[in-house]
Amino acid sequence: TLSTSSTTTRTTLSAKKGGGGGGGGNKKKPQNPFASTIILPETGFSQRANAVVREPEIQQFWKDYDLYHKLSESAQQASQPRFVLHDGPPYANGNLHC
Repeated sequence: TLSTSSTTTRTTLSAKKGGGGGGGGNKKKPQNPFASTIILPETGFSQRANAVVREPEIQQFWKDYDLYHKLSESAQQASQPRFVLHDGPPYANGNLHC
């Protein structure tokens, strides 16, 4: 038969779980030993791309500025050939599939 008090049972159970009084995963990570050797540039740019917000803003700027047509006219006036960027993987079995 089990004849211990509830306090004793709680103490025993918490000791078995890994030390009692814990927060589980709230320990600080050890500092990277190489952190002091890494010198990163300081910029005014955000470290996050935030593409969901920025992409529509950039496309609207291009549209308002009429950038595509200005670049096309400039290239045409300079007699430059049209450049087509094929965005995709290289094809192992020959030429690009257009």
